[in-house]
Amino acid sequence: MFRRVIPLFFLVFAINNMKAGEHSIGFGVGPTFALTDLGGSIKVGRPGIVDVDPQAIRFCFSIHYRYHVNDFFSVKANIMFGMLNGDDKYTKGTPPPNTSDSWFREMRNLNFTTYLGEASVMGEVNLKRYQLSANGKREPLSWAPYVGVGAGFFYFEPFTTYLGKVYNLRKVGTEGQNVTGKRYSPFQFDLLASLGIKYNVNNAVAIAVEGIYHQTFTDYLDDVSTNYPGQAVYNQMTPIAQALSNRNLEPGAPYPDPKYHFIIRERGYGQQRGDKKDKDHFFNFQISLIINVGRKKSRDMGCYYRSRNF
Repeated sequence: MFRRVIPLFFLVFAINNMKAGEHSIGFGVGPTFALTDLGGSIKVGRPGIVDVDPQAIRFCFSIHYRYHVNDFFSVKANIMFGMLNGDDKYTKGTPPPNTSDSWFREMRNLNFTTYLGEASVMGEVNLKRYQLSANGKREPLSWAPYVGVGAGFFYFEPFTTYLGKVYNLRKVGTEGQNVTGKRYSPFQFDLLASLGIKYNVNNAVAIAVEGIYHQTFTDYLDDVSTNYPGQAVYNQMTPIAQALSNRNLEPGAPYPDPKYHFIIRERGYGQQRGDKKDKDHFFNFQISLIINVGRKKSRDMGCYYRSRNF
């Protein structure tokens, strides 16, 4: 029994003696990438960043507060504002007779852009000992790779431009939501996972580079999920909802030739429009400036004292 208790005692003692209680604020900026039913790379089904078209990249800005519990663990509260974009015209496929998979998306001719606001909380684990106030020029504790997981709450409103005018796609109801009464909510939850590395410039300022993946619980981030409305529903939709539901024959569409109508019939009644089995997700990279704003309370031989490690 003592052989189990003694190591546990020393573990608790070591954790309790780690320098703790550091506080910081940070500001980050970087690109955002939408992974939804619309747009994507030329090849279908490629995972993660390889499924992103560079033309669809948008940007985000974030601010955060981080509490460094000890040398290995911290908790971060983050607010992010940004944009996401996806457009079928970026897929550039090959039409029949040598049809490529991406051509069906290009023929669909749908697109979206959305502003995004997210609040999240994450727990982060340093993969080596790290102290925010360690001097970057002299101390081995001044840098560390880290991983994190957390949850967030975000707001989005997909929109598009049609004949020179901007339309809110959620309110238009492109899959017949205003007829069926099943409009989706612009407020959604997501799960987050991060991977990054941070380095102290000095004992007051650090920088971090990280990637953050966001798994949502909605398939309507891009306003596309199920099928084109059936004829009965379609006939009750407003003219603008009908126009934005199926855009493969609108002026400027990539393949207006009637010989391609067999792909998406003139109105697309009931045909597949998206893939409701896979929820939408997105990710962002950012570089952050981190500022040490709090004195930390350290424990040494049972006595408390203040330290700034200058």
